Amino acid sequence: MFDVLGWFRRDPEREIKQLNRDARAVVDSVFLGYPVDRARKVAVRTRAHIDEAHEKARNDAGRYGEVAAQYRTLNQDARQRGDQVAMSSLTLAIIYLGAEAHGPACAPARAAIDEFLGHWSHVGEGP
Repeated sequence: MFDVLGWFRRDPEREIKQLNRDARAVVDSVFLGYPVDRARKVAVRTRAHIDEAHEKARNDAGRYGEVAAQYRTLNQDARQRGDQVAMSSLTLAIIYLGAEAHGPACAPARAAIDEFLGHWSHVGEGP
């Protein structure tokens, strides 16, 4: 018999591949498509979103989904406003939280985002 509900179940392997692929794609698009000042803003906001999520979830990866859901709503709002900096930073934070929840299999996603944030680590909490 055909498993209709299987269409709606999450496939962890597929999600891991998607997170690893999306992290690199978003980082590359920010590096290549944004002027330096906007890329810096994305990095600063991404770091703030990730730190906020860790604080809200008390560093419990099982609770990251709640924060990520809030970030998805904010991302939709940013998309409607055409706020590319907010969209990119929220997208990277969502990917990072998902990658943390999946553990070592998503090390490439976390590494891509950490590399991006590390590039801007000399930048303080600016606008």
